[in-house]
Amino acid sequence: MSTSADFKNNEKGSLQRAKGRLEMCFVEAEGETTISHLHQSGSLKALIPKSYKRSKEAIIVNTGGGIVSGDEFSLSIRNGRNTATWITSQASEKVYKSNGDMSSLEINLKLGENSSLYWCPQETILFERSRLSRKINFNIENTSNLLIVENVIFGRIASGECSTNCYFSDQWRIKRDQKLVLAENFLFSGSESLYGKANLGNNKCFCTVTYVSLNSEGYLKQVREIIIQRNLTGGASFWNNCLVGRVVAEDPASIKHFTTLLLKLFSNDTGSIPRVWLM
Repeated sequence: MSTSADFKNNEKGSLQRAKGRLEMCFVEAEGETTISHLHQSGSLKALIPKSYKRSKEAIIVNTGGGIVSGDEFSLSIRNGRNTATWITSQASEKVYKSNGDMSSLEINLKLGENSSLYWCPQETILFERSRLSRKINFNIENTSNLLIVENVIFGRIASGECSTNCYFSDQWRIKRDQKLVLAENFLFSGSESLYGKANLGNNKCFCTVTYVSLNSEGYLKQVREIIIQRNLTGGASFWNNCLVGRVVAEDPASIKHFTTLLLKLFSNDTGSIPRVWLM
């Protein structure tokens, strides 16, 4: 394991830009998941709480307190065969106002045979005039299980701020046995793109849940029932062993509660969800 500050300075007179990299590898040992490799540099760190369960939990921490224009972060996670891992974050990720430069976040996750990975960071908050380009790549085996729950909030809603001029590019790629099974591209830029009738409308936040597994179809009805019970605008569908659901809401608290219910639904084989989601 190595830890070091890693900052990139532009030409004289410009602001410092942060760079962070985090690498984690998990393996199965004596019936439990354990971490075998951890590399952290710059402002990205990981906390691994002690656990007596079969699954392991990793909490991502951005010691910089958020993402500012020009920052560059990368995250790489590898789950060995027969492992079960929860990946979450200590707090919401705040993307602050940019002076024009683009921030970038690249995430690569790989799952081995019969492994499970639950990707559930807390919400991403996009401040007014923020600029973020995010790419997430998942490579899984046919027998592995992947849960992705991502929440995005446009502005500090509790403070009365609503982002009407931010740039957010989000690209997801999921490959199973080296074959592309899901690809999504989001691009929000400016109020017309954000709040048009075909996009968010009057809503200020949304949640996307994706579950890729041989048994994912069995959860479709339950996810739809949760959406209806919570009186949320959204839906869920299933194809090719992929379950995808998405809801939008005006109130971030509604999205958070919905997310917690989803995590509890999919946690049957691990016993419990990360504590940060119960606070």
